[in-house]
Amino acid sequence: MAELETIRNQLSRINGINLNENSAYERIRKVIEELGIAIPSYVFPNGINLFRCREHENENDFTNESDISYRRDIDGITEFGRANEPHQSIFYCGDVRPTSILETSQIVRGESNINIDKIIITTGHWITEAPLKLAVIAHSQEARERNDLINSHGVNIDELTKELFPDDFIKILETLKYFSNAFAKNRNRLKNGYKISCAFAHFAYMSNDGIVYPSLQRNYEGLNFALKPEIVDNNLRLIAAKKDTFHKRRHKEYVNTEYKDTLSVNNESILWGPVINTGA
Repeated sequence: MAELETIRNQLSRINGINLNENSAYERIRKVIEELGIAIPSYVFPNGINLFRCREHENENDFTNESDISYRRDIDGITEFGRANEPHQSIFYCGDVRPTSILETSQIVRGESNINIDKIIITTGHWITEAPLKLAVIAHSQEARERNDLINSHGVNIDELTKELFPDDFIKILETLKYFSNAFAKNRNRLKNGYKISCAFAHFAYMSNDGIVYPSLQRNYEGLNFALKPEIVDNNLRLIAAKKDTFHKRRHKEYVNTEYKDTLSVNNESILWGPVINTGA
């Protein structure tokens, strides 16, 4: 691996790239490839619960797994996401349901100026049926100090990195801190703001089933997963779903007023139960 000073110079090159330039993404990818970054991977065992949410455009139920799984409308994916290129579908999900809801909806977390009285969100609940090899991108200082769920999965970031790369630990840690911070930034309002994290994710996908990184929306409570579609098709099973309705109570404050659960999920078809009021 390159010397520490060389690594710092290369990372400075990325900082100097104007993300609005058309060539920015390819230039960032080139620097990452030149660095030859070693990324710690962890094999998560089967039996992990994962949650993925989708906001409704109307009140109709989602009745098929494809309605709430990774996007099939590739042409409709026109911008960079945190871990996806334009026209690339990735299965974003999390291991804590409330966190996944906040990750999905800017309105629920109070970051949108859209004036709307009601929001409906359906959350799918999948379980992994095979081990997943995932690149761990959780080396920012805040993540290492605050995300207890990383350790609850059996992943101690420093120990994992030292075990895998004992001779280059300091250099790898500095490199991964940089890209972990890129994943931690809220870039929703910047059209090209995700180019750095996306380029790093692209590099990680080459040797992993996906990536895992801490959630910021509930102060590092929970992990976010970004999985390749073929991994979802072959290794995940939808076991349930929940449809939540939120009503506006105060300025940018929404309350869960009703919900309904699935009666069954069979052959990708979703059968819903009755609406239940929360009393809120």
